[in-house]
Amino acid sequence: MEAAVTDKQFITGFAEGDGHVGVRNTDLTIIVSFSQQKREVLDYISSLYSGGHLYLPHHQKDNWRLYYAGTHCYELLRTFSKYVVGESFLEGLNTALVRANLLTTVTHKPSTAWLAGFWYADGTCSSTNAFFHLSLSQKAPSTLEAVQRTFGGSIYKTARNILHWKPEATTRVSLALEFLKFPHLSEKAERLRRNLILTGHLPPRNKSEECEVYELRKDHQANERERQHSEDSTTHEKRLTYQREYAKQHREQRQAYNKQEREQRCRVREYIKEHSEVVAQLPKAKESRQC
Repeated sequence: MEAAVTDKQFITGFAEGDGHVGVRNTDLTIIVSFSQQKREVLDYISSLYSGGHLYLPHHQKDNWRLYYAGTHCYELLRTFSKYVVGESFLEGLNTALVRANLLTTVTHKPSTAWLAGFWYADGTCSSTNAFFHLSLSQKAPSTLEAVQRTFGGSIYKTARNILHWKPEATTRVSLALEFLKFPHLSEKAERLRRNLILTGHLPPRNKSEECEVYELRKDHQANERERQHSEDSTTHEKRLTYQREYAKQHREQRQAYNKQEREQRCRVREYIKEHSEVVAQLPKAKESRQC
């Protein structure tokens, strides 16, 4: 079965997210491998590229692995060389290409099909109220920077030094709809579809799904209200804690200031008492007009 161009781009993007290509150090054998918790996309890849071994490793029984070695990698290497985007993946790819006596390659501009494969490997989606969220995560900046140059959006770093890319709000839904054209990861595609339905960007497919979405949306709204109430309570507690800490830290300063004010008033009263004649000669202040 010959793979279409979009399938090849999708598989390349998926490989850059959840795959590996290179040369084994022990015997210089070329290897290409993919790993995923669900086997659907790995079955799809193995149906297009023969010679792979699909299995569950003994040390990772919850993570499927598709493994190619030797000459069985050549067709995948030719595919990767046409659509590779990230520099980190390119380094291992060129090492394998040299070992296979094939021409080395350079990075390419990411396509929508490539982005779909990369998202199915390293992407997430969620919904908050009526807002749909889509993002990619990666440690290497070069891949996300290439995505940003082509599709726009923004890149930010989390506390764990993981880079995230988010598309613009105007393009999130259109990209998600393109991703649904590659439903090889049925569970993730279903989650994507569910979030689009929850935010009103896709209609329910049947009455049962409509009722389910209604319940999910109601629970979602209740959770958002609870979260907002929790945030408000936390903010109020933080404000009270800050006020108590501020009062405690400035108590001595406030007491010294009050003592100084009392002493100054006492000195004024004593001066008036001792110098009553001088005070009597001072011009009196005009009485304020009462309203």
